[in-house]
Parts: sequence; C-alpha cells; structure tokens
Amino acid sequence: MSFLILSLSSLSLSAQATDKVLTFPLVPHHEIARRRRALTQTNRYTDAEEEERRNEQYQARSMSFFGSTGSTKNDSTEQLAKQVSVIYQGYGTHYVDLWVGTPPQRQTVIIDTGSGVTAFPCATCTHCGVPEYHASRLFQQDDSITFRLLTCDECTGYQTHCDWQGKTCRMEALYGEGSFWYAQQSEDVAYLGGSHYRPVHQDQIGKPVSDLDPTAGAALAMQLQFFCQDFITGLFVPQLADGIMGMDRDSLSWVRQMKKQGKVDREAFSLCFVRAPNILRDGSEAGTISLGGTDTRLHRTPIVYTDRSYVKGGWYGVHIRKVYLREGGGGNYVTPSTNHLKIIPLKIDENAMNTGDIIVDSGTTNTFLHKSIGDALYGQYKEMTGRDWDHDWKTLTLEELDSLPTILLQLRGDDSRNKQVAADFGKQGVVPGLVGQLDPQHPYDVLIAIPPSHYYEYRPDTGKVANRLFADGRGMSILGANSMMGHDILFDLDHNILGWAESTCDYDQLLKRNFDGAYPPQWKEPVEMTWLGGRSHDAVCSGFLCQLSCTTIMVILLFAAHQKFKKRKANVERQLSIVELEMQTPPSFRDSEYS
Repeated sequence: MSFLILSLSSLSLSAQATDKVLTFPLVPHHEIARRRRALTQTNRYTDAEEEERRNEQYQARSMSFFGSTGSTKNDSTEQLAKQVSVIYQGYGTHYVDLWVGTPPQRQTVIIDTGSGVTAFPCATCTHCGVPEYHASRLFQQDDSITFRLLTCDECTGYQTHCDWQGKTCRMEALYGEGSFWYAQQSEDVAYLGGSHYRPVHQDQIGKPVSDLDPTAGAALAMQLQFFCQDFITGLFVPQLADGIMGMDRDSLSWVRQMKKQGKVDREAFSLCFVRAPNILRDGSEAGTISLGGTDTRLHRTPIVYTDRSYVKGGWYGVHIRKVYLREGGGGNYVTPSTNHLKIIPLKIDENAMNTGDIIVDSGTTNTFLHKSIGDALYGQYKEMTGRDWDHDWKTLTLEELDSLPTILLQLRGDDSRNKQVAADFGKQGVVPGLVGQLDPQHPYDVLIAIPPSHYYEYRPDTGKVANRLFADGRGMSILGANSMMGHDILFDLDHNILGWAESTCDYDQLLKRNFDGAYPPQWKEPVEMTWLGGRSHDAVCSGFLCQLSCTTIMVILLFAAHQKFKKRKANVERQLSIVELEMQTPPSFRDSEYS
C-alpha cells in the first residue's frame, strides 16, 4: 500500500452466505509433486529422494536455529529467519497480530511493503471502527505500564512534527481517496505473532524456543515506535484489521527497528500469501511471515533472485523484461501440470511497460500494470479464449476458470546468484522459477506465474468472479497481493534483492511437522473476547458540548493538514489514481460498487 493510497478490497464475505462458499479439494503436496513429475519429467528426484531431501532440509533448518552447523549453499543470501508466524486475511489485504504493551494487548495490522510506519487506533479515538468493524479493541494505552508518548525532542521520521502545545510528537496522513488519520508518536513493548487469542505468559517471554513455536515472537519483543491514532476517517473505519504495519525501507519500519535493537541479524523478511477460502472476523489463516530472512521449509522450488529491489521512495521494485500468456489448464505454478501447452510471448516495448517503476506492494490487493501491456494482452486473450478482458462480475464454473490463460511475467534476474542456484540444483539444470530456454538470451531471469485463480476474485455472497488485474495505467505499476500469492518472497534490504520461491504457504503443515503432529498448548483454542462488551464501546468524550468541540477541532486539523499536504504534493512521488486503489472495506460498504 503506498503512502497516499490504500488497497482495494479483494474478497467479500456475507455472514449469511456461508452456504454459497466455493470449496476446492485439497491435494497433498507429495501427490501434486508426483503428478507433476509424471507429466513433465523435469524433476530429478524420485518420491523417496524428494521426501529424503525435504527431511534433510527440514532437519538442517531446525538445527541451525539452535546454533548447529546446518547450512545451505546460499547462506550469504538465504539467511534463516529468526521467527516464522501465521498471516491472516481480512476483506482483501493480509494482516498479522501485534501484541503491544505490558500486559500485552492484541492489535491486528495490515502487512504493507508500501509504507514505513506502524499505526493503530488508541483509547482516545472516537468512532474508530470498534466494535462494529475492527478485529480487536482499541489499544488502551493507560493500561500499559510501559507505554509513553514521545516528546518533541524525540520526533523521528520526516513526516512527524511537534504539536501546537510544543509537548508531543505528531503525524497526520492524508490519502488520495480522502481518508485521513492523526496520531501521536509513541513507544511501547511489542512483539509479532503468538496465539491469536491470548498473549504469551510473562514467564515465557525471552526464553529460547523453536522459530516456529508461537511463543517465539515474545522472545523478540522490542521497544516499538508507532503512532497512536486518536482520529481516523473514511475507509480506515470499516476495515477488519485495526491498523497498518509498514515494512518498506523507512527507519521506522518494523524490520528496521528489529535490526537496530539486535533482534535479528539482518534487515530481511519473507512474505508467503495464499487466499483464504472463507473470511472470518475471528481470523482466517492465509500464509506466513518470516522475520530476519527466509524459511526454506516452505519452498517447493529453489529460491531465485531479481536484481533491482530499490526504487524511489523506499519501495521494493522489479523490472519486467517480457510477458507471456500460457494456455489454461496448467495449474498454479511455472512448471505446468500438463505437457504441450502453448506459451505465447506478447509484443510489448520493454521501456514502455516499465514506465514509472514497478513495485511489489503487499498492502495493495490487486495488480496494476502499464497500458502497453494491456494493449498487447487484450487482443491475445480474446483470441485464446473468445472472451473480452474485462472486470465485470460474472458466473464461471471451476472448469471454465481453470481453462483461462495463466500470465507469466519475466523479471530481470540477478545473474550471478541465479547461476549459482542453477549449478546447485543438479544435473539436469532445469530450475523452476528461472526462464531458461524460454528466453535463451536471458536464461537467468526469474519467471513467476499468475494463474486465473489468483487474478480472479471470488465473491461467495453472489457466487460470481471478477478479473482483478488491471493493465491500463500510465505511471507506476504495482504487483499486488494477488500477484504475490503462491510464492514465498524474500525482501532483503541488506543485499538489495528480492527472492522468489514457489510455495503452498501452509503454516499448519509447518506447525504439525515441528510439533510431531500436535499443536503447541493453547495455540488454536479460542477464548471469549470479553472486551466486546467492555469499556471500548464507550466514547471517551460522550457529552454534546465535548463532541461538538472535538468535531470543530478535528475539522480545523483536517483543513490544516490538507493545506500542508497540498504544498508537499509536488515532492511526493507515491501517488496513484483514486480509481485504481482503495482501502479494503467489508461487503456492506461495497455493495453499491457492484450494483
């Protein structure tokens, strides 16, 4: 999600529509691998060899956490993560749990590689989405004995400033579609992950545990600088997640604060997204986040690297070399599940489709590409399918959806690293994820697949689907969450690269394997969220005069902030069209969009 724009909702769910949920049969990974080998004969491992290889990889990965000598051939790049935690899916974007304060209070925050600060509503925030929409209660800062506001002398970040009384540090954010928030810069103890329902017991904090243990996050608790929101408007109110966690290159991003405080050895993290079949307010598991590096136990293919992860503004960028359409029916990955499928290169000017930079943005639900891609894509798609490339809601069967083409993006690769990956992979030299003979001039470029099950969004309440890959932009392009799905993506700030490995992103399987088939105690046991009937319902300012005064003050602040941002507008390069991106919203706020 860029600084001035938030994401468009990707997946709606009506509580009354559970009987219309589209279900997909789950096939074990080893069976998928066996079928693929039988059909393509490109995997150099037998079933037994594959299982042995994965077990050795798992054991080496687990041993290395406790300081053993297990390693991989690309240790300089593939540093192992210090913590692996579950990701949940909201009405579109993906979010994680933060436990903030002493004692810890849960806040759910969108994982956003397109911004750099963490912010969520606090107790002083009125009409801020609780309890109607947000997943957690307002953060009660007075209940935390470790919470403090930063003074004007401690202001950090280029967007912060001293308040009008000259006492505390503040920040305001005005977004392109009109949403706004105002917050105080604060500090408190915080950790990521853990049980979704209860904080880690104080006695467990700081104890060394496996990186997969849900209590591992508490061992990496740090003094987090964040923004305590006391005023939010627009689409910030009806979202499911409480706030946002910035993961770009800003000094206040989560990963940079972890590194600065010595909680991880390097500034690196991995995101692995899937689309949850059902979206529940209580939390729908939809992938993993790995802090401090990557976790090869998640990977079904070797990790390969793109060479350009830095663009203006601190985002993570890629360069698209070519675009292809592959005939439908080939599955969700680069290596198709059936032979003899046509792969058709699109004739596109390389410079044109990279106009304005291309960023990988986890906070944007959909994908937005340059119109030069659309000009070539629309006609070829129509020729292959007999359908127009449109974004209308329509009814498709699973077979019809699967028959649609898969989009293959060829991203400029890091030749030196990818040559080493190819050498390490083995005798056949076929590396899923590298272009290889598809482009003999650039065999070490990276190839990623965006199948129709990813670029189409499904609405269970209507039983309809819509294409959510847009190719009509004229400036910056965005590979959003639907392009990231099915990959464990390494964001390596130290080496200025992105790593890509295909993955099922199955956190449950990792947990079961790590704990011999049994979940850790109390990991998945829900508890009564009693706060829903507690004081978070009550406004801090409930009288008429108080409400009128607060409203007047906030209108003045909003006007002042708007004027301030108008002056900054010429220098802000993170602007996108209002039509292209919106913040995630629940179905009740989106019905008019689809009527």
